[in-house]
Amino acid sequence: MIKKQTLFILTFLLTSTIFSQWQYATEANKSKNIFVTDSKNESTFSIQKSKEGKVKFFIKLETEKECKINQIQFKFDGIKSIVKFEAQQTKNDLVEILYDQVNDLENLEIFSLFIKKRNILYVTFLDRCGFNQTKNYTLKGSSKAIDRISLIQHLSKTIRILKAKKEKLAFIANNLPRLDDKNLLEKKLIDVDLLDVEEVTWKSFQNDKYNIKIRLKINGSGFKELFGTFRLYKPVKSIKSRY
Repeated sequence: MIKKQTLFILTFLLTSTIFSQWQYATEANKSKNIFVTDSKNESTFSIQKSKEGKVKFFIKLETEKECKINQIQFKFDGIKSIVKFEAQQTKNDLVEILYDQVNDLENLEIFSLFIKKRNILYVTFLDRCGFNQTKNYTLKGSSKAIDRISLIQHLSKTIRILKAKKEKLAFIANNLPRLDDKNLLEKKLIDVDLLDVEEVTWKSFQNDKYNIKIRLKINGSGFKELFGTFRLYKPVKSIKSRY
């Protein structure tokens, strides 16, 4: 009996050592930081909230300099869904997870649903060289840490904003002829606050039925013409010479 108890205690201590709990810290600049190391203590997953309320996700790990990580894949224990976000590498081996993009709305909804409900988070780092690696992070202690920075409330607000932006993006697309490249419009709108768009107009470019220019009416800022031309899926019947 004593041996069994000893074995249980050793197993518990070993598990606790491998999966250290989420921790909370206040930085010198008054930003809040919750973080956890992976099961092998080779990387750190952190969520930082600035004093202005802006939230960013980071993972610190050593990577090959020429093999930049451009995407992060999340999977929760017991859940089939795989969540993917774009990522970008910053200084000091930090990888920032770009979780608040319009195209990632469904992924963010899944992440927000399970981050406080599951036990283990599997993170796969997808890099340009194909040396993809996976780290395991415990979610033990994450609920208290998450509550301290009101993360779920922030994610819920972000989801509502992304839904509104997605509807506005559909409004813009529906007021244009069908474009040859569906993704080009979103790329050109990256510097535009979609929620401020009131109207969208277009005209043919240099009397060309295949290429158009697009102009937006921005609330409080007048008009903004999107840079470059947009090629149509099929030519318009009549040329539109002015906005």
